[in-house]
Amino acid sequence: MNRRNKPQTPRAFVVVEPDPIINLDLVTMIRGTFDDGQVSAVQSWADAASLISAIHSHTTILINGALLNDRRLDTLRNVVSRGAYIVIVGKDILTDFPKAVVEVPFTTEMILTALRNGVAD
Repeated sequence: MNRRNKPQTPRAFVVVEPDPIINLDLVTMIRGTFDDGQVSAVQSWADAASLISAIHSHTTILINGALLNDRRLDTLRNVVSRGAYIVIVGKDILTDFPKAVVEVPFTTEMILTALRNGVAD
């Protein structure tokens, strides 16, 4: 089976962004770019926690970096170890796990580039 005919696992996305307008923009951007992607969007860590705890290996978490602290980074480290991909929006945060960082202000292309880097062919 060549690469073009290779079945792909649907990708899931979790958007964690407290600003409702930015949240909607990010969700719309993802849905418009990744046709087979499933997108969940929340505005707080509390709402994200249950989604994040159930994450599988084909999930990208796009999260506002202002929501992160040491305990939450531990949670993200755990899901990265299960194969999730993290994109932090805001300032770079020192971690011991791989992630992408998109600094503010950002463009659509900056977000999409970071997301595409986490989506396997």
